[in-house]
Amino acid sequence: MSSSKIAIIAAAGIGSRLGFNLPKCLVKIGDYPIIKYQLDLLKDFDQIRIVVGFKAEEVIKIAKEIRKDIIFVHNKHYYETGNVHSAHLASQDLKDPFFFLDGDLIISEKSFNKFVKFSNKHKQTIIGISTAKTQEAVFVKTDKNLNIEGFSNSPRFKYEWAGVAYFHNLNFHNQNDGFIYKVFEPLLPLKGFNLDLFEIDTPEDYQFALGHFKDLIAK
Repeated sequence: MSSSKIAIIAAAGIGSRLGFNLPKCLVKIGDYPIIKYQLDLLKDFDQIRIVVGFKAEEVIKIAKEIRKDIIFVHNKHYYETGNVHSAHLASQDLKDPFFFLDGDLIISEKSFNKFVKFSNKHKQTIIGISTAKTQEAVFVKTDKNLNIEGFSNSPRFKYEWAGVAYFHNLNFHNQNDGFIYKVFEPLLPLKGFNLDLFEIDTPEDYQFALGHFKDLIAK
């Protein structure tokens, strides 16, 4: 295809750091769960795959109320595995490029649409980054053109790994566990794209998002 219209949302985890006993995609910010904001972003995509695990039935029920044609992929080992395994399960039959989103993100629509346009134009793997906001982030070292040179838990850099990426000619067939950013490391440098978003991973993230998400989605 000339441009990718496939998206994978990783929503299998238990959200232990947030502490709501819910998959993070079902946490409400404002009037809606996070998954609603994400599916609205992807409304023009031809195919959406959601990886489910913890409380899968609840995620499926709510997502189907928003969009009927979603493909659900079950990560039966969600307690022991991370998002690389989820991405591997959801993408193993794909030959076309695809977009990947962690299930705990609220992203500015304008910002995301620019990311999609940029990614489809460049026809290469693009890594989503955002201005560093959290203490436990995976920080991203970049050059002045936002080419990514490395990932680090320390020292702290201006940007952090955003949990969003465009995968072009890149698969997980030889690496199906661990962290997504580890898949990128052998391929660096890669292009980065700065996104306006909130990650809802901790109680502090949640409180911050409650106070600021309306400004974000209005961008």
